Amino acid sequence: MDYDNYFAKDEYPELNQRLFLPLRESGKMNADPSGWLDTYSKVSEDELFPPEIQKYYSDFYNQLNPIKKDILPMLSAWENIELIPENVTLCHSATVGSAIALSFLISKGIKTIILETPCYFATFYQAQTFGIKVIRIPTFKEDEFKLSITDEIISNNTPCAVFITQPRTALGTNQNVQDLIDLSKNLGKKNYLIIDEATEQSFPSTLHSLNFNSYDNVIKIRSLFKGLGVNGVRLACLIHHDKHRRQIAEEMEVMQGALDLYSLKLAVKMGENINRFKSLLGVANDQVVALRKKVEMQIRGSNCEVSPIVNGYIGCAIIKLSSESKRNEFLEYCAFSRMPVIIGSSMGFAKHDGYEFVRLNYFNRESHLLKGLEIMSSFH
Repeated sequence: MDYDNYFAKDEYPELNQRLFLPLRESGKMNADPSGWLDTYSKVSEDELFPPEIQKYYSDFYNQLNPIKKDILPMLSAWENIELIPENVTLCHSATVGSAIALSFLISKGIKTIILETPCYFATFYQAQTFGIKVIRIPTFKEDEFKLSITDEIISNNTPCAVFITQPRTALGTNQNVQDLIDLSKNLGKKNYLIIDEATEQSFPSTLHSLNFNSYDNVIKIRSLFKGLGVNGVRLACLIHHDKHRRQIAEEMEVMQGALDLYSLKLAVKMGENINRFKSLLGVANDQVVALRKKVEMQIRGSNCEVSPIVNGYIGCAIIKLSSESKRNEFLEYCAFSRMPVIIGSSMGFAKHDGYEFVRLNYFNRESHLLKGLEIMSSFH
């Protein structure tokens, strides 16, 4: 039995677009009986809940434009272009941003993504959950993990989207700007480039010259606080051409709902002093680079090395194994040493004979990293 016949088609998207969206956006409604943007509960009379916490802070309509306008100067300086509210869609996190981007791509008829490796695990599993075909491009240590996405791969899978990270996840290196500009030129009008910049610490951003002004099929996912190592604040954004704003906002509303008021307030506070934000990104990067140098000194001459962190804070240790059978011995050794690890397969590394990769977070406690590398470098 086809139970779908019992249900009418959801007409909200079409009706809202045709009849009601202009009323909401203009603020000229007489009444909004089914609305959720301006609510009231008597619970707010309790001192624990100030009136402002009742509101539903969604970047769906134009409700957040006053807040966004306070954040945009900072984002514009970071991106080194002039952004307007329609170029930015706020979301909880870069992980949510990835889901929104994938949902947007599906709405555009895209069923295939080409994924750089190493890759962010959530993007890979999100795409699989959405039923999107994922093509992972292997990269290898012997050629410094150089990414090569050929015209043939793109043409054979059009329409498609290329997903990359900046800085490159698990490596901590920057993308080659010219290579990505060349890639964007070759994508054509049907394909997209999605850049996950969750851990970006450079100011202006490393890929600021690669933006929607020249390539309207480029969409960036940017965390506002992750590069600072401040993870309790839940706020990120998608940066995109304004022609994509309405559809991205539609997908965002399905994927996340409302934003956290206190995260929005902190972003506004940060936006009041752009130089302070720039300085804090520098402080965070200096901390990461200094700790990476200390780690490198500790393991010099051992069986392992660390990836060259220049941006972001996620890198990896590369452990040299004398044989493939040593891999299981290494993992058992880590467990025996009471040290949990996240290994290469979880980070999307291609198989490497004679090597295993272990995720390193340079915003970790120094003692954890140094002790961890001491354990790894003592394995034989």
